[in-house]
Amino acid sequence: MSKARIIVVEDENVIANDLAMSLDDMGYEVTSVTGRGEDAVRRSGEERPDLVLMDIVLGGKMDGIEAADLIRTRLGIPVVYLSAHADPTTLARAKLTEPSGYLIKPFSKKEVQSTIEMALYRHRLDAKFRESSEWFSVTLNSIGEGLISADSEGQIIFMNRVAEDLTGYSDSEAHNKSLAEVLKITGEDKDASDKSLIEEILTRGREATSRFGSCVLESRNGARIIVEVCAAPIRNAQERTVGVVLVFHDITDLKKTEEALKASHEALAAYSATLETKVQERTSELEQSRADLKIYSESLEKTNEALKIIIEGIEEQKKEIEARITQNLNLTVKPILDQLKSQQLPDTAAFLLQSLEFSLSNMFSSFGFNIVKDGHLLTPKEMRICEMIRSGLSSKQIAKVLSISPQTVLVHRKNIRKKLSLAKSRSNLASFLKANF
Repeated sequence: MSKARIIVVEDENVIANDLAMSLDDMGYEVTSVTGRGEDAVRRSGEERPDLVLMDIVLGGKMDGIEAADLIRTRLGIPVVYLSAHADPTTLARAKLTEPSGYLIKPFSKKEVQSTIEMALYRHRLDAKFRESSEWFSVTLNSIGEGLISADSEGQIIFMNRVAEDLTGYSDSEAHNKSLAEVLKITGEDKDASDKSLIEEILTRGREATSRFGSCVLESRNGARIIVEVCAAPIRNAQERTVGVVLVFHDITDLKKTEEALKASHEALAAYSATLETKVQERTSELEQSRADLKIYSESLEKTNEALKIIIEGIEEQKKEIEARITQNLNLTVKPILDQLKSQQLPDTAAFLLQSLEFSLSNMFSSFGFNIVKDGHLLTPKEMRICEMIRSGLSSKQIAKVLSISPQTVLVHRKNIRKKLSLAKSRSNLASFLKANF
């Protein structure tokens, strides 16, 4: 199972970094860390995480509650609030955004993990329920017959589109109305205002599947059609009858169906008479296509041979150019670097000179450092840190060159190992970079 992807939104850097490391230890993937609500909304849209941990109080124009509301309503991503404030007003605002959880600072790792897992589990269940509801609705609306479900008292719960067309009532209009009020149906020899047939359908339908043929259905607009009705009980898991479902269709369409079927048979017979001729024509076309394909294949093979010769020539030219560039570097740039290395330089300048010398040797080599390999994309800063690691600089030396803290360098090293799939490996990062890039 893939790791759950999480965005951390916290404007206190110490708390944000500590939380990100804790989540990594728990087996989650932290895709972003930010302290602004606007950035949280933008990154959620770009990265599509599985969950967002959102601090309520944030700097900037948008607080955590506003950001969480946009993330949930626009993107459908669950949000868990982080806050040191639990006053009634804040809680009331937060509840309106329907969060998936709420953590009060300070919180333990166990509280964080249990809250995240519950939020993810609830989100999966909600998604499955929505999917099931959508499939159920689509399926019922795709049925070519009218369908109405009612509770045990005869109050309508659902109508599909065919039922809406036949009765003249929309599903929303008919909801909670009595079946007798919407489905005005009687025997062919009775008045449409007679409710005895509906009562009989409900009574028999609650007990077992029952059929009622040749009934008259009067639509809301006064149109009358002949229908056949089938009623069946709706039972719960305990086999207790909790309602009834009615399925009905217009049997006056049978004649039209028969005429259409007859026309289809006549058309099929006419098509069959010309089928043999069409098969012969198609066979001749296929044979010609095979001949054309053979000619094209032979031409393609010759083209490939020519391309192979051209590519070999390009490779030779590439090697010659690389040799010339290397020779020019040794004659021009290398003496200058050697002279600089012999001088007494400050530590920072010496580190930079060492990194420059290493980078120049890679820059003009066909085997130079490649920042994109196997789908791992490094940021410009991570690429520069990789170069310094490969050139032999320590974390303290890198921190001094980049004017950042050694702790920040360690965080970058950790992110680089993760992107290069070394998070759980004991391989030395410098050795790995020298061997693979």
